[in-house]
Amino acid sequence: MTPIVAEESQSVRIAAAQFAPGEDKAENLRIISDLVAEAARSGVQLIVFPEYSSFCQTPLSEAGIEAAEELDGEFVARLTTFCRLFNMVIVAGMLEKFDGNKVYNTLVAVGADGLITYSRKLHLYDAFGAKESNRVEPGDPSVRGAFEVAGIRFGLMTCYDLRFPEVARWLLDFEIGVYLVPAQWMPGENKVHHWHSLLTARAIENIAYFVGADQDGPKSSGNTEIIDPLGISQCVLESGQGLVISEVSASVIEKARRQNPALNLRRFRVEPI
Repeated sequence: MTPIVAEESQSVRIAAAQFAPGEDKAENLRIISDLVAEAARSGVQLIVFPEYSSFCQTPLSEAGIEAAEELDGEFVARLTTFCRLFNMVIVAGMLEKFDGNKVYNTLVAVGADGLITYSRKLHLYDAFGAKESNRVEPGDPSVRGAFEVAGIRFGLMTCYDLRFPEVARWLLDFEIGVYLVPAQWMPGENKVHHWHSLLTARAIENIAYFVGADQDGPKSSGNTEIIDPLGISQCVLESGQGLVISEVSASVIEKARRQNPALNLRRFRVEPI
């Protein structure tokens, strides 16, 4: 599929990938490799894949526990290889080992030298009839997933965390300008509306880019999207496997924050409980 591209001359070329990961770990990695190669042909420097990209099963069973890996396991090792081959930073969701009964729902940011940082999902999806906490352990709320590429600070959030505005505001103290949100945003009535509205609201209130990389259907809502610091959608892929590509720029973030200095006018601080 030809990538959807928002043309704008900026500092870091970024892609959000949409696909439907399943229970075949090797096949998931094959698709990831293909999409990374496609992104590289478009000059992408950083690519974001969905939540549960290493292995996805809804709901998770014992097979999901067995599929979990350490942060220095095969999944991260293979991503590191892709980063070296294509000179790219990769962010993706994986199942991380916790104990014999549960896993962490973890995002990893990987470069040519291996793991850069990670973030474990804070708010588990115990909503809309689902019970993610049956198999998943929540992350430590004092651990921030943040890293830098070409002078721009990126922050990690996972799916349901998007519904908690304090997560984005808490990350903001790390001078985040681009939020990366891998997701398996469950389908259902109004769910696409919620996804787009929440990405837009978080972008506007934090005056930052928001990159939502969702799984493709039928077990997710699709609509992978990149939104700028003014809340304007740059590109969206409603359904199907593929990429959305745009550019993010420190100067665009800085200009928007000068025009609207709301972040400097705050009178409340957000801290983990």
